[in-house]
Amino acid sequence: MDKPFRTVACVGNLEMFPAWLTKVLGDEERATQLCRAIKAEGLAWAFVGSPRGPLELVLCDERRALLAMLHADVTVALTEQPFSFAFVAGALQAPLCLPEEDSALPVHNIWDADVEPLDPEAAVRFRIESRTVSPEGLSLTGTVLCGTLSAGQTVHLPGVGEWRVDGISAEGTPRSVAGPGEVVDLAFSGGEDPGELPGALLLQEAQAPTTTAALDVEDGGGRLWWPDGWVRVSVKDGVATLRAPRMVAAGQRAVLARSGQWSLVTLG
Repeated sequence: MDKPFRTVACVGNLEMFPAWLTKVLGDEERATQLCRAIKAEGLAWAFVGSPRGPLELVLCDERRALLAMLHADVTVALTEQPFSFAFVAGALQAPLCLPEEDSALPVHNIWDADVEPLDPEAAVRFRIESRTVSPEGLSLTGTVLCGTLSAGQTVHLPGVGEWRVDGISAEGTPRSVAGPGEVVDLAFSGGEDPGELPGALLLQEAQAPTTTAALDVEDGGGRLWWPDGWVRVSVKDGVATLRAPRMVAAGQRAVLARSGQWSLVTLG
């Protein structure tokens, strides 16, 4: 049997919890007691009524956000949380994020686990961590997820174009090849520089530029983030157009970021 109430994880900080809880509960003394618990343990529980039935609020700061989200039916941030996406990724064990337009995400804090077995014989997949532009050209720092990269090789950025690897280096030392699991710098010439490369994925083979999927979110633009990188997406009338083929399972949960706030949604 389903539980007769919904559980909402509310992630915030002690600076904003007192006023917010006083307004929600209508009881300043109760709000003060809950804030003491949050300060001491990072977590507190409260039940409130709503027009659609009772709600269990799991109130927490960043220390206990993962635990709260694992128990919750839905999660909301009461203030903007620059670390939110890392928490969501860990809690759901299937990190998939749809930020608003080109909202920056903390790439280095999101993906802690390998996305697939490291295989030097597989097709190249290279996740970009940062980019540097200089008079000499474009340099990308990132991780080889699988396959083996070599100087002179051509790689593809889905939806953007073709790139030629002019050189490979690691901590300033030139390399002729780079294998899976290695963090290296790649030097490029030619190709379009979109400027927003961190988090994107370079592939060995060109892929179809777009695919579509049904998403139960409001219309708008953004990017869908997988553990191995992101692809652009635009949503209109519940249909998302992605700039590179990806599998989106019905019922998959994702974090939706809009106007500095975020919440969990279900992909259709």
